[in-house]
Amino acid sequence: MSTPDPAVPPPPNNSAKKWLVGCLVALLLVVLLGLAALLLIAYAAKRQVDAIKSDAQHLADDARHVAAALQPSTPVPPDVRQLAEARMRLGRAASAALASTAGSTEPCPTEFARSALPADAEWFTGLADGVPAPTAGTAWMRDPAIVAAASAADPQQAMIALDREFGDASAIAVIHATSPATTGDERQFQGYVQLIGYPDGETMCTVAFHAQGADGSAFQSSFWAAEEAALGK
Repeated sequence: MSTPDPAVPPPPNNSAKKWLVGCLVALLLVVLLGLAALLLIAYAAKRQVDAIKSDAQHLADDARHVAAALQPSTPVPPDVRQLAEARMRLGRAASAALASTAGSTEPCPTEFARSALPADAEWFTGLADGVPAPTAGTAWMRDPAIVAAASAADPQQAMIALDREFGDASAIAVIHATSPATTGDERQFQGYVQLIGYPDGETMCTVAFHAQGADGSAFQSSFWAAEEAALGK
């Protein structure tokens, strides 16, 4: 009796192993693709940053070149600059007085009215073209500080002195005469006062007032009392 041959075991099933290996390979490919994408994004971002930095550097260089081109080859002397700034501020305030018309606005701010330096409009508006002659207009309507500055022998120093006086006061009370009249010893004034801020040249208020007096001194006293009452000093 013959012995049967031993059974040969079936070959192992490698499908699960192949599937696992395939998954690992696919995952590795995904990771590699992700890394490649990140590297591409980082490279593109770096190029963009470098381009922006280059453009910014060019803009900064251009700005420096323009600033250097605008600078005068020689520095402006302080007195010349001071005079130019004084002329600008005085001209701005004088232009506001030239453009003024009689009218009624909000009450004048007391803090500016009290410190304002008075000046007659006829003389003050002339500051748009330089310092008028002291004899122009009505000299007694001006603050003594204005009279002193306007009487200076050097017109440039007069401009600088006026600018300083108005700057310290922060306001100017420009007196506009609409119908001054003198009958014998009787003097009358019809007009308004314009309060101008300095150095901005903005009109804060315009207030009508009138005065009269039997002689010169009485009229002047009445005039200044009416002007102060109108401004609310």
